[in-house]
Amino acid sequence: MIADIFGCLARHSIFSVLDATEGFHQVELDPDSRKFTAFLTPKGLYQYKRVSFGFVNSLAIFQRAINQLLEPGLYTKCVAYVDDTIIFGRNEEEHDSNRAWVFDRCIKFNLKINPLKCQIRQRKVTFPGRNVSKQGIEPLKTDLEAFAVCKAPASKDEVRAVLGSLQFLSRFIPLFSELSKPLVNLTQKDTEFEWSEKHQNALKHMVESLSKAKPQVNPDEHTPKIVHLHILPQSIEVLCENLSGETIDRASRLLGESERNYTNVEKTILALAFAANKFEPFIKNPETEFTCESKEAIRQLTLSHKQRRVERLLLQLPPSIAPQLVLRDKNTPSPQPSLQFSKNPPEAIFYTDGASLANGKEHRRAGWGVYCSTHPELSANGPVETCPSNQTAELKAVIEACGIAKRKGFKRISIISDSKYVLNSVESWIPRWLDNNFMNHKRKTVVNRDMMFEVISATEGLDIQWQFVESHTGDFGNEKAD
Repeated sequence: MIADIFGCLARHSIFSVLDATEGFHQVELDPDSRKFTAFLTPKGLYQYKRVSFGFVNSLAIFQRAINQLLEPGLYTKCVAYVDDTIIFGRNEEEHDSNRAWVFDRCIKFNLKINPLKCQIRQRKVTFPGRNVSKQGIEPLKTDLEAFAVCKAPASKDEVRAVLGSLQFLSRFIPLFSELSKPLVNLTQKDTEFEWSEKHQNALKHMVESLSKAKPQVNPDEHTPKIVHLHILPQSIEVLCENLSGETIDRASRLLGESERNYTNVEKTILALAFAANKFEPFIKNPETEFTCESKEAIRQLTLSHKQRRVERLLLQLPPSIAPQLVLRDKNTPSPQPSLQFSKNPPEAIFYTDGASLANGKEHRRAGWGVYCSTHPELSANGPVETCPSNQTAELKAVIEACGIAKRKGFKRISIISDSKYVLNSVESWIPRWLDNNFMNHKRKTVVNRDMMFEVISATEGLDIQWQFVESHTGDFGNEKAD
């Protein structure tokens, strides 16, 4: 794990990096296995005598061989990442002693080093693909320059290439998974490629965040840490800091389709397990705290009989981690997906909500509410006349919000809803149903089809940024719409 590697660099200031010449080819293949590598040429069959690049297990075999070679001093004198080995020391004398020991091991086991690619006795080195120094870890200047002149992708493959490069540096990009979601959606099999302003703004936002990234400190596994768990509409993000508030590492991932339906408590426990596994090498100090915004999640950990899903998620925790979950200080800002991916902010922000009385019964009633936080005078509410229910009320609120925006001449707006039904409808279900005439997997007409068509008509011509917010969590706009 990369975390294991950076975890052993704390308190060291002098570094060297060695590059193994021709990497995998230095490992000899067992004679009985060579026949499996045979390939055909015009002059007959040939087979490899050395481990080749491209075999399924080449990387694992080579890494294991290097680790065995360096095992007596692994993580105390040096550490290897495939064909690169970094040697470290707290001062020049310790570094030179460690370097001499590594050279002796290379001579003993006949490991050849490429002197042209080595970095010797430096205070800042490149390893692996990042700048490493006593001050911490930071992205390479060449990577930042490459992204600065990056052109808009012209195909799905180019989008995947950009995402792969950004993923490698995602620890330096706050809200990476949340911001990259539009680009990820663009690479889906059934999605037609069309690079729009939304995608360009998301890419620009990530590149700007990367260019402003500060070095992340090398972690000391013996000191307590603070790990912040953040629950976002489409993803979870975890941030590890030392007690001085300096960033050690950051990680995030998108929520799966079923995970987006988890309660806030379950998402918090999911983030807890994710953080524990990502940061395990340097958060083993029992005084390490995990902060969250869910009092119920904290209470769940104290119960002898927990919710079933919570119990299953807790099984994902590493055995070495006994999490101490605490409520985050209200003065600590929580990251939120920016509604301003570019210099063009939304012209209006609408909070929408709907509710039904006696839902599912013959005498049911329903109503909708729209609160405009940027123009409160545009806020409105009213009843649902046709097929009143919770779902139709939520959709009606969206339709009315779009109507208000169009009447006022707004083109770019944000709609914030506490209904996962609304968000799933506009972001996932409607595009899919349009292709099969609004038939579900059982070949039956989907519920609320007519109102879905109203949503399509209402949103047409508007540039809408959708956002989900948990209900009854103190969000002022959501409470006003409710």
